[in-house]
Amino acid sequence: MALPKKRSRKITVNDVVYRYIVTGNDDYIDLILEQDGAQGQRMTVSFRYHSTTEKGSGRLIQRNQITPVVVKRTIHYGLENGWLPGEKQTELRINWLDDEIELNLRSTDEM
Repeated sequence: MALPKKRSRKITVNDVVYRYIVTGNDDYIDLILEQDGAQGQRMTVSFRYHSTTEKGSGRLIQRNQITPVVVKRTIHYGLENGWLPGEKQTELRINWLDDEIELNLRSTDEM
């Protein structure tokens, strides 16, 4: 089943168009990717929030943001590690990609 066009975003990497959705869960963030227009293998990748406590208020702040740069890095990582977005395969699930690609976490000074 293809990702819904209304809720997903497009990104082009190496002249190939992909669709993706970012979903937040209680303990992690999922990034779901597939090649646009292909009924190939879907990839779902989990990231930690990398939360920190804000000074003074004690409020919990999420430092990880799934930006287009992170999406591109994830696509490259997937392609280098067995993801076949143009072939019909079972979903590829990668948990905790945090240590494998640069996330550009927001510093606590930005909050």
